Amino acid sequence: MNRAKFALALVGVAAILLAVLGLLYNAMTVTLLLGDHGDEETPYFRQAFFVMSAVCVACYVVIAFCGIQFVRQRPGGVWLFGGILILEMLYFMFISVGSVVFMFWRQDMAAGIAGAMGVANGGLSPQLLTLFPLWAPLVAGWAARRIRQEAQGPEFNSAGSV
Repeated sequence: MNRAKFALALVGVAAILLAVLGLLYNAMTVTLLLGDHGDEETPYFRQAFFVMSAVCVACYVVIAFCGIQFVRQRPGGVWLFGGILILEMLYFMFISVGSVVFMFWRQDMAAGIAGAMGVANGGLSPQLLTLFPLWAPLVAGWAARRIRQEAQGPEFNSAGSV
């Protein structure tokens, strides 16, 4: 197996592992939250939590799908993979900044929404700790380009012309 195929498979395995960890985290928090019925101290916690969890779960499913495709040596989903990671990071930054702004605007709702942000987005932690959104799209893009070049044949590899 050449380096490009190995790199694509490595990104795929990491994507699957991190997506599964995120899904497990969100499944655990949802089951814990469904058992808890107190919402008096933190209004709008549940609504914010379920919306944020739904966004995270949708991202994890797409990341896992792309990871499976990469393990299967199908690099066609590289743009989807990079796009979903960018979307995920923009979502996380928007939610973080938005909750701070919201805290000044609606202080009665801020505690619930800020708490929901911490709980619902905890599944992103493994991705952030490994800097996955930074290195994975770059490695996958490089590997996909190399695999496509090798598939086209040696006459296209040197200068891109016949």
